[in-house]
Amino acid sequence: LNTRFHEGPVTFSADGSSVIFTRNNFNEGQKGVSEDNNIKLKLYSAQWGNGDWTNVQELPFNSDDYSTAHPALSKDGNLLYFVSDMPGGFGGTDIYVSKYENNNWSVPANLGPAVNTKGNEMFPFADEQGNLYFSSDGHAGLGGLDMFYAKLIQGVMAKKPKNLGE
Repeated sequence: LNTRFHEGPVTFSADGSSVIFTRNNFNEGQKGVSEDNNIKLKLYSAQWGNGDWTNVQELPFNSDDYSTAHPALSKDGNLLYFVSDMPGGFGGTDIYVSKYENNNWSVPANLGPAVNTKGNEMFPFADEQGNLYFSSDGHAGLGGLDMFYAKLIQGVMAKKPKNLGE
């Protein structure tokens, strides 16, 4: 999985047989650049087999023109939370969710204004009870990327988040 460029946050399936990870837009020795000549982040998946990670593939909603990063799978592996600066969001980076249906990831849905702000929401994590934890510099807090908690509703919407404090 390692390349000479950035590999970042990862999430594993419950059985450890698959991984989704963040990487610079660099695949099979080729780097991709956006229209503004930047290398964006993308999400990739891989499967464990024969003692190594194989079948590295880009997720279908990636783009050369915006970043997708910081993946987090739900307990059952059917929901993927991640951040992106794709067009149509509320701010810098928003949290999105994609459903795994018919062996494919769906078009991502923005978690909406209860979670996302004009600032940056980052590093989502969904616990076993379906609660979402994330960092934000757009919600009222102590400064910087405060940590927040929000109760998820059917995995795709969230109640107003609470700052976890010091």
